[in-house]
Amino acid sequence: MNTKPKMPIWKKILIGAVAVFFLLYILSVLFPIDYFEEGLNAYQNKNYKSALSNFSEVKKEDKNYNQAQVYIKQLKDSIQTEAVTLEESQSVSETKESSKKGLKGTIGKSYDVGNLEYKVERVKFKKYIGDLFTFDKAHGIFLIVTLTVTNKAKEQIIIDNSFFQLVDESGAVYSYAPDATATLELTEFAGETFMGLTINPYVSKKAKVVFEVPSKKKNYRLIFKDPFNFDTLEFDLKQ
Repeated sequence: MNTKPKMPIWKKILIGAVAVFFLLYILSVLFPIDYFEEGLNAYQNKNYKSALSNFSEVKKEDKNYNQAQVYIKQLKDSIQTEAVTLEESQSVSETKESSKKGLKGTIGKSYDVGNLEYKVERVKFKKYIGDLFTFDKAHGIFLIVTLTVTNKAKEQIIIDNSFFQLVDESGAVYSYAPDATATLELTEFAGETFMGLTINPYVSKKAKVVFEVPSKKKNYRLIFKDPFNFDTLEFDLKQ
């Protein structure tokens, strides 16, 4: 009885490699990587090298290309700043420690942090955000802070919701509410929040940052942390 000759191992490996290559190619066509979204996620998580890598992959034909270029410039400047000597690093560390208290501000007054000027205009509590078709209901309550930000630099600057935090009198820390923020953008107008908000030189923009908190009755402080020069600004939100 005749038997088929066995296929050499090298042929099996070659066929397997080719099959894997085509599978990966098909997946890349069907499910392309959104490099801008990946970069934005890394940026918000303060993984700046990964953010720079992803933003650099955004193609010119992509609608987010120009915004990616703005991020790239800021990130390159930031990464270069981090490349300091050991002595300079220790100095920066000491500066960060000494600036933990940072500037303290009150509602209605303007304060400079780096190249930006911040002013808290008002604070509002709401149970719902949105309209009849798109809305979010808070499990506790939404705290919405409206700020005016002025760019005093000679180049465009990007401000993001992730730069802000709330702290209550117990020391509990609250990050911004992504879902409620997106709802606010959709139901009011783009640029209503600090969702990758760009500000050109010497321009002022008003925007909102949204937090979900347990109660109106706590005393909250808004903390802004500049990710590039480590300055901090703290607003007492008592009205």
